[in-house]
Amino acid sequence: MQFKTASFSLLSSSVIALSVAQYEASVYHPTKVSYETLIDEELFETSGIEPHFLKALGEYGILSITNIPDYLDHKLETYQYLHKCAVDSHATRKHSFEDGTVRLTMATRTLPGVEGQQSVRHDVPGSAACSSFDEASSKLRWAVERAIVAFSARLGASVLDLNSGPLLYAEEHMTTFDEFDTLLDVVKKGEHLEHFHSYVGGNTPLMSRGDTIDLHTDQGLLIAFVPALMADTSASEAASEPSQGDFFIERKDGSRLVVDFGKDDDLIIMLGDGVNQYINPKVSREGYSLRATPHALHMSSDDSNHARVWYGRMVLPPPNAVNPNSRTGMTFGQMRRLMIDASLSGNDQDSIGCASSSMRTRQLDKNACTLDEFYCWHQCYSVSVLDNQFGGVSEAYCASENKTLACVDTRDNTTLWNNSIHGAHYQPMCYDNHDHPPTQNQGNHSGDHH
Repeated sequence: MQFKTASFSLLSSSVIALSVAQYEASVYHPTKVSYETLIDEELFETSGIEPHFLKALGEYGILSITNIPDYLDHKLETYQYLHKCAVDSHATRKHSFEDGTVRLTMATRTLPGVEGQQSVRHDVPGSAACSSFDEASSKLRWAVERAIVAFSARLGASVLDLNSGPLLYAEEHMTTFDEFDTLLDVVKKGEHLEHFHSYVGGNTPLMSRGDTIDLHTDQGLLIAFVPALMADTSASEAASEPSQGDFFIERKDGSRLVVDFGKDDDLIIMLGDGVNQYINPKVSREGYSLRATPHALHMSSDDSNHARVWYGRMVLPPPNAVNPNSRTGMTFGQMRRLMIDASLSGNDQDSIGCASSSMRTRQLDKNACTLDEFYCWHQCYSVSVLDNQFGGVSEAYCASENKTLACVDTRDNTTLWNNSIHGAHYQPMCYDNHDHPPTQNQGNHSGDHH
């Protein structure tokens, strides 16, 4: 008889003095669990890994998944072309941090359903780097999605009582099809926001720098990310060396740990504030709770010839699910819209959805469109994209036709997007308010990614 074996390692740490920071921090090596162990219920239960799995998520809120099928080559190829494509792509957003670090970001999303993976709209058909990036990243994203599904199914089965009723309820007018009985339902029917980042260090002396991105927890249920690699910004070699000494998490006692990601860490799962909002209140294990992980980025390199390339995927709850902490029965989609509006108006109310008023909470997509861009279905459309992909629609052109530039459902050319409903069929077009009275409230500004 051939016995299966589970792949995992225990927690370990040691104290080192970091030369790039102004404090000491212990090194944390995340608990590792193989993809095979996650998808095999019997192997998970008999291998002895479950206590370590639960300890990692309860004490640290972070876990490493290894040996994901059809993954490594796509990861390396995606990271090889990420920076070069970000330089070429018209979809790229640029942000400069106080420490001089410059970040280039390409954003996209995956929606529920078979064809839910949305592409990045580069609008640069002649870019060989973006063509190679798109091909590799699409395969990487599918592999990451499978791993998230496997993790969510195993976590839900380990900590939740399936007989206690749905994990989340949909709005009253929705059908039972839209109820969310299990953690896996929440994950599969939620929206996944995705970012490809390239960080290049600034000229500020390393010893005098603060954190590039300060300590915060993420708003979603979890974020799954591929550990960063360092890529040569001028050569064509593949990115292969892990970015070291720059990613920190905070423990319950307030001390900080620098996380050491090895080459065998395929995918990192890190829990967000969603576990406090709707998972922990329904945990069936007495005295146990999941930890939303406070984390920070401290760029450890000022080498402008190398970029820290990174891909992350935040899992948000279904927008039509009611937030159980809302006194007025607001859905997660409605609350997210309030946070976006507050951010745009300069009245950023961290109390909406935050675990603590003293902890900054961010969403993966927090960033406003520029004044010359149009916001539709969580995308910022540049003038060139509107011109090339949508027949030259613009506010000026629509006004000349006595119409309004709007985000409209292409199935009926009537329904306006209300910023929360799912549907990639919403696109920018000229809308006649007189011929078609709006059936949804239209929002026309930014998304919110960091």
